[in-house]
Amino acid sequence: MEISSYALGFNLWLWCLVLAKVLAGTFWLILGLFLYGIGVVFVAFIASLFQAEWAIAGQIVLTTVVVYGMRLLGRYFTFSPEERAFERDYKNFLDGRKDFFTALKIFNMKTKIKRPIIHNEDLLPYPKTEMIQLLKDVAEQHYELYNRAFNHFDKKKGDVLFSLFEPIDTAKIYIEDFVTIEDQDKEAVQYFNSFSTIDEIPEERKDEYWDLWEKYYVSIEEKTF
Repeated sequence: MEISSYALGFNLWLWCLVLAKVLAGTFWLILGLFLYGIGVVFVAFIASLFQAEWAIAGQIVLTTVVVYGMRLLGRYFTFSPEERAFERDYKNFLDGRKDFFTALKIFNMKTKIKRPIIHNEDLLPYPKTEMIQLLKDVAEQHYELYNRAFNHFDKKKGDVLFSLFEPIDTAKIYIEDFVTIEDQDKEAVQYFNSFSTIDEIPEERKDEYWDLWEKYYVSIEEKTF
């Protein structure tokens, strides 16, 4: 059915090519060809309306609907139930997480530009536990979808999903570095975080900085990811 839709679509294009020449003239025909080739269909439709050829305009619309309807139905019946479920879940995942991934990329970009010297949890846009849990949920859905794309040999969608590993992994690793600062240390931590690099810290306070850094440093063994 999908192959037949291409044959019907080609016939529609040839018919509209002739109509565009007859009803609109050479200039509009050439302009339609420059619009990715399929512009001649649009030119023929508009020209038929201007010439009050209502039947022709209706046939163009009806044939276009039939072409794309056959194509969609063909793809629907070609896919197995598992493939259709994957297509649905893939679309829902990307559409539902679009704002999340945009915010994630912005967060990663900002932290690369201005990274605090001591990772104070209060600097995070949301509570650390909520961010980690959300990242875990998204990572599970993402990994499961990526495996399904690989099993269905859908390289294009697999590549899209693969490109999302980096922002997720970067955020997971980075967020784990943030810790709760004890009240007696907050003022000092805020002071040290006003510097961009360790070299900018006055020499007389560097020992104090290193004591705090060691106190709040999160080792790989302590990370939950």
